[in-house]
Amino acid sequence: MTRFAEGLGEQRAEAETEAGTELPAELREMTPRMQANLPNRLVLAVGRDSREQVPLSGPATRLARMLGTDVAEFPGGHRGSTEHPEGVRRTPPGGSPVIPTAAARPRHGRTMAQPAWPLL
Repeated sequence: MTRFAEGLGEQRAEAETEAGTELPAELREMTPRMQANLPNRLVLAVGRDSREQVPLSGPATRLARMLGTDVAEFPGGHRGSTEHPEGVRRTPPGGSPVIPTAAARPRHGRTMAQPAWPLL
């Protein structure tokens, strides 16, 4: 923030720039527990009507397999949220039903410790 302010031509007092940059000890201790209780942040999903169309469903299915998770199925096709807004709205956050991806079987002998490409 200090560099941003300098770019705008502002000068900030040192105490002002350093204040509040570290969490109190109580919050630092709680952070891992709070993060563990968070729901999944990524829902890999396919539209029920486009599930068999590999160009549309393939990327989510392959990514789910690599991450060891399942693919959620939502109503409609590729544009399900506009084609069936009520059905999508009523679908639970993780989708329903879940489509197994055989994640337990690593493909080509790779595991999550050995990705097919370098991680960024």
